[in-house]
Amino acid sequence: YVEYDFESVASMTVRVTARVASPFSKVFSMELVGEDAGSGNINTPSQGWSAYQERTWDVDVASGMHTLRVLFTRGSMNFCSVSIDQLSDGNIPTTSPSQSPSPSETPEMTPAPTTPPPQ
Repeated sequence: YVEYDFESVASMTVRVTARVASPFSKVFSMELVGEDAGSGNINTPSQGWSAYQERTWDVDVASGMHTLRVLFTRGSMNFCSVSIDQLSDGNIPTTSPSQSPSPSETPEMTPAPTTPPPQ
């Protein structure tokens, strides 16, 4: 499984959209960890490893932090992405920022003095 944290600044209904692909019919599910909310079984498309299709789940969330868990319950599949969008009035939930790499300072190159070879 994989987990994603997101914050909702108000109670609302959101649509969770997963982009998945598989050459065979496989099953996954989504749930909010620690909450009584689950999608039940969701079937993947069976049109190839790169034939991505969207599968959606509409769920009510309260304001605050939530953890979305995507469980791969039957078989292998390609899981491309997940998005969480507002369906009802309220504020759009936002994902928690992940730590991004930041560039470090580039050291200055100082030429070392050279000594002539011994004769």
